Amino acid sequence: DLVVSTLKVDSNINLSKTLPLKGNLKAVSNLATLDNSWVYDGDVFKTNGKLSIPSQSILFKKHPLLRAQNIKQFNNSLAVKKSEVALNLEDRLINAKLKYDIDADKVNESSIKLGSLILNAKGNLDSIALEAKTNSILKSQDVLSKLYRFNPNKNIDGQLSLKAILKKQSDFSFTLSSPKIEHKNKNSKTKIENLKVSGLLSNNILTIDNYKLKAQGYSVFSNKSSQLNIGDVKRVAIKPLWINDSLQVNGTYNLLANSGKLQFRSNKFNLENSDVSLDLGIDTTATINKEKIYASGEVTVLDGKVKKAVSQKNVAENEDIIILQRKKSRESTKFAKNIKLDIKIKSKNGIIYSHGGSKIQILPDLQISKEYNRLSNFNGIATIGKGSYYYLNDKKLIVEKGEVIFKGKSMTPNLNIVLRYYGREYKVRINIVGTPNRPMLYFSSDPALNKDQILAYLLFDDSSAAGTHDQAAMVNTVAGSIAKSFLGSIGIKIDH
Repeated sequence: DLVVSTLKVDSNINLSKTLPLKGNLKAVSNLATLDNSWVYDGDVFKTNGKLSIPSQSILFKKHPLLRAQNIKQFNNSLAVKKSEVALNLEDRLINAKLKYDIDADKVNESSIKLGSLILNAKGNLDSIALEAKTNSILKSQDVLSKLYRFNPNKNIDGQLSLKAILKKQSDFSFTLSSPKIEHKNKNSKTKIENLKVSGLLSNNILTIDNYKLKAQGYSVFSNKSSQLNIGDVKRVAIKPLWINDSLQVNGTYNLLANSGKLQFRSNKFNLENSDVSLDLGIDTTATINKEKIYASGEVTVLDGKVKKAVSQKNVAENEDIIILQRKKSRESTKFAKNIKLDIKIKSKNGIIYSHGGSKIQILPDLQISKEYNRLSNFNGIATIGKGSYYYLNDKKLIVEKGEVIFKGKSMTPNLNIVLRYYGREYKVRINIVGTPNRPMLYFSSDPALNKDQILAYLLFDDSSAAGTHDQAAMVNTVAGSIAKSFLGSIGIKIDH
């Protein structure tokens, strides 16, 4: 409890001129010591001086995480005019101001400045308007850590703004926004842009009315109401959290143990960035235990579109016909250690690659499985839709059969793809088999031509030109073009 041990007020009074009254004020308590001068001119009472907080103050006993060594002494000033009170406190870390109307029982204006962090408030107990903003989360954490014992997260920085209204000391409505927040570590950087979240906290129920943000090239939003019960930090109930107005997340999470179980459900969820647009049916579950995550369930590709053209920078340059290699998966150590998967991926309409007149449909039907501390296994087939086509120069190659067959070993499928070219004089068949590590191309035609003639026909529309061109050069040109514009569209790249 607060105990005042000393209270001393003195003044020199001039009987011939009573105003202004001047004097000194000293108060000593187990909270702080006030040592001020004061003056009263008949209209306004003013006082200013030093407010000292000793290391044995009850403030630090009740709040042991406060850093007493940095909260020692404040310059203070107080002005009282009728029912209006103005108070200022300032030291090297804190600058606080308050304007209060006693009769109206209302804060007309208040602010606290802690480095780049600025806090403002006004109102009364029935309704208080609050505002907080910083142009550097990192710098604000640094200042706060000098006043309060906690470890700042030095990996996060950015601008942040909060506007809120607290009604009847229970209902807290808010809008949180930021143009950019970045999280960095040794291996990665995550950027969140154009963040805006609006909601209400009441009786331990957090209702998110709407939100939007952009992260890693993806736009995430919801205009549907999401709800979290945060009354028990050991069991935060999510029911539901909406993502892009179409994906529901339900479940519970223990904030202290960093564990929980979440269900993800959507009849049609659009996943879109600058490269692809996918409509997915989702029915999955994630079980989280600290850093370990087990994800299981089913994902259906309803529709999909590859937006960008396949890169043309890689060209085959090997004397063999085949100089292609599957893009290798480079699973990080952390992913391999902490992620377990049992995910079924199937297709309804598949993924369409459409560019430069080409149109290729991919229909995955895969089972992805992975144990902790292991690499992922893929089992199943990614079918290339019959009738898919692409152009080799001005020649339309049509898919007669297309299969990319996975048999468990991570990212090493077998290829079984048949392409047809229907020319005026010849029908050419190209069969792509083998694996991404050693794929092979076989050529045949009707009427029959030898390999050199087929290559010349594909390149020059003239099978008789076979003897006038280097076979290796023709092989590289045809195989390289197929790799870049066709196999590249299904995730296979050229290896020099």
